[in-house]
Amino acid sequence: MTDAAPASAELFPDEDFQFRFGLRPGNAAAFFAPTPQHAELTRERNHWLELEPAQYSALLAEGEPLATEAATLAQ
Repeated sequence: MTDAAPASAELFPDEDFQFRFGLRPGNAAAFFAPTPQHAELTRERNHWLELEPAQYSALLAEGEPLATEAATLAQ
């Protein structure tokens, strides 16, 4: 038997709460690649954005021109 800490110790350290933001190298192409659920997730996101755009898009009016430009470039 080993004295290794359980996996939950990394998620719930024995210390006071603090916000953490960590970065590590990764593969951007793999991270952003479509998954088998891509079409379903895209439909769901579009549904909520069309239903209540102010609630779910977090886009201020002054950001609309930039969002339009980004969408045009993406197409």
